[in-house]
Amino acid sequence: MKIKQYRLIIMALLTILFTFSSYAEGKYNPASDFKYITDGSEYEAASCVMITEYIGNSSIVNIPEIIENLPVTRICEDAFKGNNFIKIVTIPSSVKIIENRAFQNCKSLKEVYLLLASTASIEGRYSRDPLSDGTVFSSCSALEKVVIEAGVALSIDYNTFHDCSNLTTVTLPRNINASWCFTGCTKLKTINFRGDKKDWPFTDNDDFKLAVKNGLVVNYNYIGE
Repeated sequence: MKIKQYRLIIMALLTILFTFSSYAEGKYNPASDFKYITDGSEYEAASCVMITEYIGNSSIVNIPEIIENLPVTRICEDAFKGNNFIKIVTIPSSVKIIENRAFQNCKSLKEVYLLLASTASIEGRYSRDPLSDGTVFSSCSALEKVVIEAGVALSIDYNTFHDCSNLTTVTLPRNINASWCFTGCTKLKTINFRGDKKDWPFTDNDDFKLAVKNGLVVNYNYIGE
């Protein structure tokens, strides 16, 4: 009996391990989970897909790199705005632009993984006005962790993560152009930065100077997750 029980336990553990491995390797949500458009017309063949709305019911969203044999290059305005059940979202390297308010006010969103391998832009409002509503992840009050990877260059606009009041940990790439993008993130305690001090983009940012005084730790040349 004991041997049989051990076998069942081992099989259960292997099932769990396989499930997590499959997700880590890129088990994308199906195209049917999204509304989307292409850039094509009756005169010109389509070259890319742009996601306009999430209509699935999974709390873990792994946006596909390819839909209908075309690369997914853009997350449009308000595509996930106000969604109250997604908890984790992964955005693939094919995406080049994330538009205003794409994930604004997603109250259950806890983790964001931006795997942007090429030049990309995360759009916000070009303003330091804290009341700006043109912010991609603003007011995601449950958000705790953000991991951003970018192989070439990444631009993050003002107020992109404004008022994410429970955000505590952020990982940023070396090639980043950003300022004032974490306004109102009062619990931010750790920034893992892939570059060294000379690459740091927030030198003249008063918000970060104040955050450091309040206990913010910046880990330079970070090589972890």
